[in-house]
Amino acid sequence: MSVSGSSVEEGEGEGDVFEWDETGGLAETDPLLASESSHGPPTPTEDRRLRLNISGMIFETWESTLNRYPNTLLGDHARREKFYCPDGDEYFFDRHRPSFEGIFRFYQRGHKATADYENKMERPPNVPVEIFYAEMKFFDIDEAIIKQCLEDEWYSLEEDPYADLPTIEPQRSIWLLFDYPESSVAAKAIAVISVSIIFVSIAVFCVGTIPGFDANPLDSAISSNNTILDTLNRAYEDQLFCVETVCIIWFCFELIIRFYASPNKCSFIKDVMNIFDIVAIVPFFVDFFMIVGGFQLQKGSTASVFVRVLRLFRIFRILKLSRHVKGCRYLGGLLLKALDLSFF
Repeated sequence: MSVSGSSVEEGEGEGDVFEWDETGGLAETDPLLASESSHGPPTPTEDRRLRLNISGMIFETWESTLNRYPNTLLGDHARREKFYCPDGDEYFFDRHRPSFEGIFRFYQRGHKATADYENKMERPPNVPVEIFYAEMKFFDIDEAIIKQCLEDEWYSLEEDPYADLPTIEPQRSIWLLFDYPESSVAAKAIAVISVSIIFVSIAVFCVGTIPGFDANPLDSAISSNNTILDTLNRAYEDQLFCVETVCIIWFCFELIIRFYASPNKCSFIKDVMNIFDIVAIVPFFVDFFMIVGGFQLQKGSTASVFVRVLRLFRIFRILKLSRHVKGCRYLGGLLLKALDLSFF
């Protein structure tokens, strides 16, 4: 929801006054509303205008709007009353103002919540996720709503890392070995090997784009009349292709062994990062099986262009680092959001 405009009231101790109407737009604040209210917190039976002072910024709304979520701090009359200031006839919260703008919009959109419309908490773009999470916890927003918001932001809370381990052996030991580097020295060694191979694979991909190194032996193999054995022998004369094959063998082994040891096979298949892992190795097997199958492509043909574009999917291998580098998790989240914007 876009927010535009604001009204500022002059006076000592007064800040910006914001009021969102029920349609989600920004309405002008009526200066007479404040004078109509008597000092003292309104009773729960009255639907009155309430002033929320968030570190000097004033938000005004109807009490019924806050009561849509009675289990929250603002929706609970008794808990909200502790923050009432009779001098200004307002509720004062010494909290983060930019974060509250997102929380306030959530309350204002509450009237739209139906079976077909789910009201979601949306983080203001200029607010860090950690700060917004702390503000949601302070105002006691429902845990399910907070969880959905964090999932949309690709932000994971520090939970018990060993909560969902497999219960039987050897799956439990294998899962610890490949998914929990901090669990043992052997697991750290596996993590170092995995990260090293990922970097080598990315380096091979980058070197292959340099003029003079971009002659993939599979290109000539596909378009020539060589036998399968001759084609494979020629392909493996290329050092980059040999290194690529070693990397693919490790990726396949890692993916298969993790699937075998995973505590929940369905969740493993649906996991976005595992899908990226599969997509990243598909181009290699497309090339390889085209050689084995004896397919021949003419350079410049639609099929040849398709194969070359498919090879670009190898760049997804950088997302494999997300298991070891936290920043890559955000990279994956941004990529998915970009895809959503592109297609929808």
